[in-house]
Amino acid sequence: MRYCIFLFLLLPLWLSAQKTAYIPNYLLDGATVDGSQFTWDKTAESENFTLIWGDEAGIDPPSASDPDLRFQPQEILDTLEWIYQQMADIGFVWDTIGTNLHLYKIPVIMLNTFGPDGVTGWAFGGDADGIMGTFWAHPLAMKGGHVAAHELTHSLRGTM
Repeated sequence: MRYCIFLFLLLPLWLSAQKTAYIPNYLLDGATVDGSQFTWDKTAESENFTLIWGDEAGIDPPSASDPDLRFQPQEILDTLEWIYQQMADIGFVWDTIGTNLHLYKIPVIMLNTFGPDGVTGWAFGGDADGIMGTFWAHPLAMKGGHVAAHELTHSLRGTM
């Protein structure tokens, strides 16, 4: 019984430590090209990131019909988490209680996967909706993590 009470008291702390996916408003708007393609089965999540892609990469991005749009979601998330930890270790990540970075995962939108009428480009970062730091990158730009580290710094500035 003592353990049940202890776990019951710790549960709110554990739940509050879990970040929530932040989905930019334009992706929640079914009237936009990108928003009409948004579904949770075209996302992957880690502790601090939500990776989002469109129909061109399909449900299984490693098997996308366009070889330039193929990617391994877990590999990208693992790289992002490693970079995030490195930045946290040097004091560049401020995810303290009360900040949006403490509440939300950083959205990472895969460019060119929403087709030619969707958001395209190589890589850029900033914020979404004035609420959460976000970045956008082409699947090829995410190879190796160099572009991801650069764009992550832009998105972290957008979380303040």
